Amino acid sequence: MKRNTLIVTAIVLLAVLPILVSQKPKKEPEGEKQEQQESEEQVAQEKPFDITDIGATDGADAGYMYQQVRSETYSFSKIRWEFFELEQAGELPYSLVRIYLDDFQIDGRPIKLGGFKLGTHQGTCSEMKSSLDMSGTEGEPRSFAMCWWAGAGTEFVVTQNADIVHVYTRTVEEQAENFAPLHEILTIDMTKLVL
Repeated sequence: MKRNTLIVTAIVLLAVLPILVSQKPKKEPEGEKQEQQESEEQVAQEKPFDITDIGATDGADAGYMYQQVRSETYSFSKIRWEFFELEQAGELPYSLVRIYLDDFQIDGRPIKLGGFKLGTHQGTCSEMKSSLDMSGTEGEPRSFAMCWWAGAGTEFVVTQNADIVHVYTRTVEEQAENFAPLHEILTIDMTKLVL
């Protein structure tokens, strides 16, 4: 009986042992695992994120993509304007207006953002040093621009209120006694940009 028990035990061990050995987890060599982690960290630190040309066209406030990004500090050095003069339709010049948040960073890490389209506007455009009237805006003034032609045009005011950038516009006329009120055409919540 002892002999039968020994034979049965040996057969069971021979049947189970290969199964146990094949299920043993494989270990990665420590050097390879550490090198892979260091490589991923280095790429994450060196490669900036990229968002190109997000925004609406022709002044509409649609088409912006946002997502919650968990971070602590958002910053940029200045607003950079881009004016692209389009071919004239008749005698009136038109320009495509776009802004950029230069040197944008999240927690000190540089992020490359594309431009935010503000639409096509009549006139020749340029950056200005100040606004004619800031009433009705939120935040600290950051930049100003105007598109102008033959005594009338469009004024742009960009302000920043913490992590929110506001872009306002209004129609201005050379002969007008009062300024039209500024109205917001774009809100950029830096904490929700898709990266």
